[in-house]
Amino acid sequence: MKTKIILLLSIIQAFAVLGKPMQLPDSLLTEAHIRSLLVEAPDSALTLIDAAVAAPEPLADFRAELLRSLAYHELHLNSLQERHARLALECDSIVAAPKLRLNALTLLAEAEELNGRYRQAIATWTEALALARGEGNRPAEMLTLASMAKTFFAMGDRTEGFRYLDEVISGGEKSDNVRELANVSYALGVKVLELYADDRYDEAVAEGWRRMRLVGKIEAVGGCPPGYPDQQRAYTWARLASSSLKSGDRAAAEEAYRGFNSTDFGKTVQGAVAIVDYLLDTHRWTEILAVTTPYASLFEGPDTISDGFRSVLVSQAAALRGLGRADEAYVTLRRAMVVNDSLTAREKARGVREMAAMFNMVEKERELASATAAAQRRRDWLVAGAALLVLLIIIAGLLWRNWRSSSRRHKLAAERVGELEEERQALTSRIDTMVSTPVNYLDEKERFAALETLVRERRLFLDPGCDRKMLASEAGMTQQQIVALIRRYTGDSAGSWLTKLKMEYAVELMERNPEWTMEAISQELGYASRSTFYQNFNKYYGMTPAEYHQKNIPNQ
Repeated sequence: MKTKIILLLSIIQAFAVLGKPMQLPDSLLTEAHIRSLLVEAPDSALTLIDAAVAAPEPLADFRAELLRSLAYHELHLNSLQERHARLALECDSIVAAPKLRLNALTLLAEAEELNGRYRQAIATWTEALALARGEGNRPAEMLTLASMAKTFFAMGDRTEGFRYLDEVISGGEKSDNVRELANVSYALGVKVLELYADDRYDEAVAEGWRRMRLVGKIEAVGGCPPGYPDQQRAYTWARLASSSLKSGDRAAAEEAYRGFNSTDFGKTVQGAVAIVDYLLDTHRWTEILAVTTPYASLFEGPDTISDGFRSVLVSQAAALRGLGRADEAYVTLRRAMVVNDSLTAREKARGVREMAAMFNMVEKERELASATAAAQRRRDWLVAGAALLVLLIIIAGLLWRNWRSSSRRHKLAAERVGELEEERQALTSRIDTMVSTPVNYLDEKERFAALETLVRERRLFLDPGCDRKMLASEAGMTQQQIVALIRRYTGDSAGSWLTKLKMEYAVELMERNPEWTMEAISQELGYASRSTFYQNFNKYYGMTPAEYHQKNIPNQ
């Protein structure tokens, strides 16, 4: 049925291009029907939204903007998702629909985070949190807290990230509501991953068993979707296996591996790949191929290029290399590089499309402004005509004033048209530059050296907004390449590496300026809180900045 509807919308779009309007059935213009198309056919949903807004009984403004934001979310066009979420929130009538307002705030915060505006995202999440608490919506409150935690992790603020996760866990662990317990399970899963990333393997194991007990409680409470507890156990067993191995308890790791294999989800093609990290760490090359080969076969179509596919190919290449099949490993690694290039090209194309859509939106707003100005001029002439019936002298005065006003508006309109033309040409130039920019094929070691030189010489680590997205933009790489290079040559995440460089610069400041106070150094590093500076410094040097200064910096 949906396929027929999408075909009908394609025909309607073709008629629109030819300038021949085609009437849509009212049944297609309902909010419920548009929502049903958002995931499978977001472009078609956008066509229906425009038609629903122009219908005799139009869709409410904030509902239309919210649906547009959801459609652009499915299309991964983050700037447009953010724009329409803001427009929805600017409508006064959305205040009467708190659930939809919460939905709009969530879309806005997600887009702000994806666009690298973490501080704005935190402010939006805080507003969403207050709304969820005001409505007594505990599941939404817990999900918002977990989302705030992930944003703090993306910013490199590990302390706040773990604090918000612990608030979710401690606040819902004793609940008997299955939705709240599911949110706690999600928070525990995120916490285990982040502890593992910080090399805190013993803590990751402890939290993994805590999650395992929670899954048992979810199963006992009931009401969750079929297969959910089994899936949660599979993911937890997989993380327990890797964390136990890293902590040195090989027996516990093997027990977790057997636990994973006992789950139904772990026996599926999609689920089995969750254990690949453990198989790589234990050099079980044959088992890796047995898991990844059927999974890779799912990505044979032209529209299935993804980062997951690339990761599977990299794991396969490692397994083949471990088995001594170097030629096959090389071919597989080349496939992974082709997939990576395809992902880069897709990201560029998505950026071009987003910029084109933004340009079209500006053009529509310009046309609307022009129509509004024309309507205003017509009203002016009507007033002048009415005044003509009252007194000839007053009419002459009004006509003269109206002529002056119209001349001024025409001049401003002409200047605005010129400005818009310049903006259009600049935007076209940027699009052409994006499309023609070649992929950087420098050797990985050289690329990392160039990245490190760029970050150190320009001191990008002092920028509070510096993250992997900013590094990717400055270095002309993808975010995935940035993360992979930093992990390979430093063993750290992007955030940890930037913090480390900042701490090295702190020592440099102490040596150059021994008379400076720790407060002055903290401010120079861009910290809003001196306690955060002390925590980070102690993590890397095992002592506070003041202790380091006393031991290593000679008195002047």
